[in-house]
Amino acid sequence: MPESQPSHRALEWAAQTIGEPVRVVRRLTGGTHAVTHLLETPESKRTMVLRRFPPGDGAAANEAHSLNVLNGLDGWAPHCSEPTRRASDPASPPS
Repeated sequence: MPESQPSHRALEWAAQTIGEPVRVVRRLTGGTHAVTHLLETPESKRTMVLRRFPPGDGAAANEAHSLNVLNGLDGWAPHCSEPTRRASDPASPPS
């Protein structure tokens, strides 16, 4: 399982993805193996959830696929803002 707090690199990746600086609001509980944090942009107060899975865990790709299938629900399901990449991909979100 990744470290409990997102690394500086992970927060930089999240900021690039959402388009402005982010800060950790709090860790979200629940789940069995992904470390999940609520992030917020200080200026516009936009929020996003950062989920970090252990390297090689297929659940990340499954979750991204499921969220993409649900995109047609007009906001009734979370939106996957960045496709999940394999840990070996240098553009992959860092833990």
